[in-house]
Amino acid sequence: MVLCDVNVLLYACTSQSPHHEVCYQKLLTLTSAGEKFAVNDVILAAVIRLATNSRIFSPPASVESVFKFTDALLAHPDSVSVLPSSRHWRIFKDLILTSGIRGKDTTDAYLAALAIEHGCEWWTTDSDFSRFPGLRWRNLLAS
Repeated sequence: MVLCDVNVLLYACTSQSPHHEVCYQKLLTLTSAGEKFAVNDVILAAVIRLATNSRIFSPPASVESVFKFTDALLAHPDSVSVLPSSRHWRIFKDLILTSGIRGKDTTDAYLAALAIEHGCEWWTTDSDFSRFPGLRWRNLLAS
């Protein structure tokens, strides 16, 4: 099962993004494959926060259009909502301690732990995820 990073979904839903076409096509392939894929509310909330931010996009996406995008993912017959379980905090803590990361990068560890916990392959456009042992991941922008 695949779980997409915020950046993949943000680029897929925002046509003015420089990586829109790549991420949109990968997401379209994923949602058309007839296989389960994971979604998470925290990731979707971050997409809404970023896509509608006028400091990031000019003009920003409308709240309605981003909710249409996120609601379609949630309602898709192959989507599976994944949430942190009792194992999550231990995995998260271990990733931080073994990688030595601090500060804002701990959010990446939180999301990596979610993917590891649910046995998901993590799709991202960020090569920094290579620092997390045990994470199966793919950079969609890498050749």
